[in-house]
Amino acid sequence: MAGNRHLFSPMLHGAIVLLTIIFMVFGILAYLNYGVNTAQSINLSIQPQNGMMSIAVNVTLMIGVVFTFPLQLFPVIEMFESRLIGAGNEYREVNGSR
Repeated sequence: MAGNRHLFSPMLHGAIVLLTIIFMVFGILAYLNYGVNTAQSINLSIQPQNGMMSIAVNVTLMIGVVFTFPLQLFPVIEMFESRLIGAGNEYREVNGSR
């Protein structure tokens, strides 16, 4: 792992560029498909609203939110723990770091 640290920056920039391209292509294709009637939330433009495709997209979005929300809160919880109840001090004392 330590030998690959020099690849982090190019890999991060490549991932950001790739995601930007994917989102741009998705947005352009949605606009070409739905035109000016494109809803602000693209899943509302999928017709029919009770169709299998619309339900699958909404369920996928819900699963994504449910599984990524704890990951977004993890750093916040860690900061609060270290400030409020002093969690993490034991780790520092054991490893000799301050």
